[in-house]
Amino acid sequence: MKGQKGRALLLSVVGMLSAFTISADEPSPSPAIVNGSYAEIANVPWQVALTIDGYQICGGIIIGEKHVLTAAHCVVDTSANELKVVTSHEDMQYIDEDKILSVSQIDVHPSYNDYYLTSDIALLHLTTAVPGTASPIAILPPEKQLELDAEFAVAETRNLFVSGGGRRVLILTQADSYNSL
Repeated sequence: MKGQKGRALLLSVVGMLSAFTISADEPSPSPAIVNGSYAEIANVPWQVALTIDGYQICGGIIIGEKHVLTAAHCVVDTSANELKVVTSHEDMQYIDEDKILSVSQIDVHPSYNDYYLTSDIALLHLTTAVPGTASPIAILPPEKQLELDAEFAVAETRNLFVSGGGRRVLILTQADSYNSL
């Protein structure tokens, strides 16, 4: 599970920085987790949903007690007042009110390019700390990240893990394989 958390961090960030994932069966890009399965939040407690007016628009990952990392394209034209972060959820149809958090500030990467989706990353500042049922993803120290980067450089398909949801997904999903982009 420890290795899976490190892989999940990288893939969560890669998933947010990219507009597409690639299916093992199809060489063309697809804007979704392909052939995913139901994910239990206990296995991905850092996963969140971003909502506007109760509708999920994107996902993100908890990186600190009051910070969430997401894709810039998800929030670039959004005000902090209208955006909500939903933690500790598996099904968007059944959300406890205490799991819905407000956003005080949105920082989009200054080099973000909407056309090319470069620097497609944003930091959300929460007004309150995430509840105890959610937890930040472990971020590796630089020397461990270099080791992991080397491992991913020669990664086989079917040995990585990705999780998330998007506009059309109400259930938290995961996939145990991910092809490189």
